[in-house]
Amino acid sequence: MSGGSYAKMFQSLVKNARVPTKPYSTQVYQESWVAMGLIGFITYEIKQVKALKA
Repeated sequence: MSGGSYAKMFQSLVKNARVPTKPYSTQVYQESWVAMGLIGFITYEIKQVKALKA
């Protein structure tokens, strides 16, 4: 095998490895953003309720 065919093999491996992981990472980021937003909203609501009661 020449150096060029090794490079092609490596590129195809990288492409195959990169494609399935990308949607997963963006999905995880989206879920964590939603969770952070919910936690922030709930915390804000609790503070508002406590402020009104005080």
